[in-house]
Amino acid sequence: MRIKNFKSTVVLCVLATVLSSCSIFSSAFVPSTMESARCKRDCTSKYHSCNLYNCDASLLACMDYCMDIDRIANEKAKK
Repeated sequence: MRIKNFKSTVVLCVLATVLSSCSIFSSAFVPSTMESARCKRDCTSKYHSCNLYNCDASLLACMDYCMDIDRIANEKAKK
């Protein structure tokens, strides 16, 4: 019985860690333009309830796109 409880506890800990990974990626990027802020909002709402197996890759690709928008807009503003 003790081994079964230990396994359940380990599984719950691993599951909680994996499920929180999507929210970690979405909060790492802080947009500095309105366009990139909208992009981040759209990414987080689109992948809010994503599948556990494709969430990380899809959300990262979306956030990379938003970071590119932000970087290009900042470069244009500097010129």
